[in-house]
Amino acid sequence: MIAVDKSGYKDKIIGYSITLAKGLGASVTAIHVLDKSSFGMVGDLLSYYRGGNIAEYEGALKKQAEEFLNETKLLLEKAGVKTCVDVVISKSSAAEGNY
Repeated sequence: MIAVDKSGYKDKIIGYSITLAKGLGASVTAIHVLDKSSFGMVGDLLSYYRGGNIAEYEGALKKQAEEFLNETKLLLEKAGVKTCVDVVISKSSAAEGNY
């Protein structure tokens, strides 16, 4: 399992996971975590203007994350590594690990 974000380390993470998976004959699960605590004031404002419903905003973020992960999946599969992807939506901080 690898956690992929939009940092400058994404390519290194993918490269290392390809090497490791091929060496071990393993598959890779790539995840991207959206933590609701990071929505902050933007999420509060969108909720207010949409009648307290943040689902549309969350849905758009999830779609972007899925597209981002599909790029990762294509790179891994091009290298011959079986891959699945998942977007994890956390109600608390991803850094705290409270899922």
